[in-house]
Amino acid sequence: MGINRRVDRLVEQYYLGRISRRTFVRRACGLGLSAAALPGLVGEFLTSPARAQTKGTGEVVVCTWGGSYADAQKKAFFDPFEQETGIRVRVTGIPDVAKIRAMVSTNNVEWDLVDAEGEMMIVLAHDGMLERADYSVIDRKGLMRGSSSDWGVGSVSYGYAMGWSTKAYPQGREPKTWADFFNAQGFPGRRAMYNQPIPALEFALIADGVAMDKLYPLDVPRAFKYLRDHKAMVNIWYKETTQIPTLMRGQEVDLIEGTSGRLTELKRSGAPVDFTWNQGAWLQSYWIVPKGAKNRDNAMKLMAYYTRPQNEAKFAELFASGVPNAKAYALMPKAAADLLPTAPQNVVHEFQVDSAWWAQNLDAVTKQWLAFVGG
Repeated sequence: MGINRRVDRLVEQYYLGRISRRTFVRRACGLGLSAAALPGLVGEFLTSPARAQTKGTGEVVVCTWGGSYADAQKKAFFDPFEQETGIRVRVTGIPDVAKIRAMVSTNNVEWDLVDAEGEMMIVLAHDGMLERADYSVIDRKGLMRGSSSDWGVGSVSYGYAMGWSTKAYPQGREPKTWADFFNAQGFPGRRAMYNQPIPALEFALIADGVAMDKLYPLDVPRAFKYLRDHKAMVNIWYKETTQIPTLMRGQEVDLIEGTSGRLTELKRSGAPVDFTWNQGAWLQSYWIVPKGAKNRDNAMKLMAYYTRPQNEAKFAELFASGVPNAKAYALMPKAAADLLPTAPQNVVHEFQVDSAWWAQNLDAVTKQWLAFVGG
């Protein structure tokens, strides 16, 4: 543990009353701090935006995605937030744009904080249905590029990558690019793709020679032409990401476009599966506050709490998904960070899906996609 983090945690323990003043002074001196510096450290803690106004009352109603994901959020964020602030966290779900619209339109907002996909945030913000993020409370410093906006801060990032059977393609003969994925002669085998246009269109354009930093705005006709030309080699268009383990464990396919989380789970379990971050895609989800939320201030406090790197590091170990604070990756075991799409060593090989572009174009592209898959 680095010295700065140790000092930070020591001051926090003292401020929250978990250790006595005598213990605080003794441990601080043991870290090489002078007694004269201690009042300044406590003052800095009290004025830090990420810890501003930590105490509170009442509750905050959080809408998230359930399952093991929500369980990890509860352990890493919600329970310790309750303990520190006295604010009760009540969890419900599942996030839904239509329901948020109805709540805001009828001035009957039941949710205070919502874990939203990027497109959801952009569409709702455009329609005036969100509160602006309060950066006098939330510490934006340290958040990765693309993980905060005027309307919220990152909750989790997730990725898509190319995976393969190590039985079909042993080490040294594995595919490395999306051009390889669509190269049936060089890499014979059965293939599967997710039955969604995001990010299949991006992968098709990359395979056709478009650079990752030149993807947007997407050349939709070019992407569909490439996919039509190579459609015959895709054997399965799966509809749910829960199908990925079955397809790969059962050796129904040799190559797959899959979520990094599912591919990571397979690899960790010892299945004959590997994947690459090269030319992968990552997407950012955000915490947002619906307009007129009854517990707006508490929602902002929980959003601020979520940005702390220590909390995020714990969450990432519990649930293998990326987190927005760049400092968090140094606080978790390297083995855990290696499995996350936005870890520094991985994100440099990927591109971020442009949620703003998709928010404007999703409906039109989806109609084309349905015609393409069904045709």
